[in-house]
Amino acid sequence: MARIPDDQIERLKQEVSLQRLAERQGIALKKHGKDYLRLCPSTMIGNRRW
Repeated sequence: MARIPDDQIERLKQEVSLQRLAERQGIALKKHGKDYLRLCPSTMIGNRRW
């Protein structure tokens, strides 16, 4: 399998917003300080088994 060059990976990290990418996939994120968090799917539906 071909390896993606490090310079291309760094360029993608600068150009693509992971927040927007996640939200486009229907993943709700919550602002937490300077970061964003996503709750565990079982927590989001109130199904706590642990």
